[in-house]
Amino acid sequence: MLLFISPRIHAQQNFNHSDSLYVNKLMINAQSFYDTGNLDSAMIICSKALAYSQNKNYTTGKAEACNKMADIAYHQSNLSLMAHYDSLALQAAQTVGSKNLEASCLNLLGLYFAENGNKEVAESKFFDALKIAATDETLTADIYNSLGYMYGLQGELDKSVDWQLKSLSIYEKLNDEQGEAKVLDNIATLYYNLSKFNQAITYQKRCISIRTNSSDHYGLAIAYSNISQMYLAID
Repeated sequence: MLLFISPRIHAQQNFNHSDSLYVNKLMINAQSFYDTGNLDSAMIICSKALAYSQNKNYTTGKAEACNKMADIAYHQSNLSLMAHYDSLALQAAQTVGSKNLEASCLNLLGLYFAENGNKEVAESKFFDALKIAATDETLTADIYNSLGYMYGLQGELDKSVDWQLKSLSIYEKLNDEQGEAKVLDNIATLYYNLSKFNQAITYQKRCISIRTNSSDHYGLAIAYSNISQMYLAID
């Protein structure tokens, strides 16, 4: 059977610079809620950005909103909603030719398959994302982190640590403290699961040090809870 590629139908653009600034402002606001663990509020604001972008035929805004909504849904453990928004985001990102957004969508898609136990497909999505995001160090660090998480799910803890350490080195280079804290927390948990309790405590302390000076109170509470378990394991 021959497959035919249908021509793209370009919707009439009726957005202007002020519209893109408005959507960008909404996304910054959503990210602020996301960073402090207020995922419900972040989702509401992203939904507003999506509706506005769709009304204005602003495809980049649609891609950005859907991408963040997929990310939020993932952290809310709603994989079906994550897949829905990630599909919309990927299509929009490819339409506007945004390589970074496309890589971010593929990274999330990799996480989706990892959570569903499909390691081979997850790996392929992560490495496809890495090829596209080659010049974006922050995105590369995110994908390294995702690879580490996937190997952790598979029980390959040493391999998981290796990828997490690669991610950490980039975040440190960029002075991205939020990224550092996230990965330090992951590495601490991995060392705990490897029964390397002193190393786990060292990394968890570094995570706590960063989060103490941030607005991520939820993340800080998790870190304190984790380190208490690590000290109990030594005793």
